[in-house]
Amino acid sequence: MRLSLLALSFALLSVHFHPVEAQDTLSLPGIIGSDNRVPIDSSAWPWSSIGRINRTVGGFCTGTLIAPRHVLTAAHCMFDSRNARPLAPEEIHFVAGYKRDSYIAHSKARSIHLAEGFQYGTSDGDTLSNDWALVELRKEIPLRPLPVHEFTRDGQNLKLPAEPSILRAGYSQDRAHLLAAHNGCSVEGTAESGRILLHNCDATRGDSGSALLMKSRDGEYRILGVSVAVRQYGSRNYGVAVPALNFSEMLRAKGLLP
Repeated sequence: MRLSLLALSFALLSVHFHPVEAQDTLSLPGIIGSDNRVPIDSSAWPWSSIGRINRTVGGFCTGTLIAPRHVLTAAHCMFDSRNARPLAPEEIHFVAGYKRDSYIAHSKARSIHLAEGFQYGTSDGDTLSNDWALVELRKEIPLRPLPVHEFTRDGQNLKLPAEPSILRAGYSQDRAHLLAAHNGCSVEGTAESGRILLHNCDATRGDSGSALLMKSRDGEYRILGVSVAVRQYGSRNYGVAVPALNFSEMLRAKGLLP
C-alpha cells in the first residue's frame, strides 16, 4: 500500500553527472539519439526496490535496495556540489516506490560507505571506477531487495554475462516524480582494464546511482553495475557504469554477498 508524502518535503533539483565532454551539447546529457525511456509501475517488484535518494542540500539521485537496510548508489551523490563537502547521513533520505505524491517505504540514512579511491570533482578512470557508495538505512525497508551479479574475470578481462540485453531504471531530472526505464539496451564493452562498463542505456541527471539490471532466462533480475556518468571514449559518448565486481569484496565483508 502506498503512503502519503504530505509529511515529507523533497528538494527537486537533480544532482549532476560528472562533467560531460564539451562537444556534447544535448540539454539532457546521456539521451543520445532517440529517447527510449518509458514510465513504469514503481509499485511492482523489482521497480519498487528502486527509489529516490533525496538530499537536504537539494537535489536527488537514484538508489537500489540490495538488503533491507542497504542501498547502492553513486559516490558523487553523497557530496554537496556547491562546496565539495561530503554529506552527513542525516542529510540523506531514501524513498522506495516513489510516484508523485505517494511512496511505499522510506528511511533516513544511518551511515554512508564511500569507495576508497573516489575523489569528488575529478573524472579520471580511477575516480569513475570507484564512483559507488553504500548507504545503510536507519530502519529496514520491507521490500524484496535486488541481488548483485557476481562477476568473474577471464584473465585480465571482465567476463561479461551471456545475455546481451539489459535495462536501467531511475528518476530523471525531466521526470522527477515518475520512475522511467530503458529496456533492451546493452553493455557495449569495458574500459580502464575492465573497471568500467560502457553501455548505451539512456540515463541523464537524476539517474546517477541507478542500477544496470540483467534479467536472466529464469526471470531473475540482477544488478550488473551502477550508472554514474556520460563520457567520451574514442569518437563516441557512452554511459559509464561501475561494475559490481568493484564493490563485491566490500559487500561480502559486510555479509551482503555469500
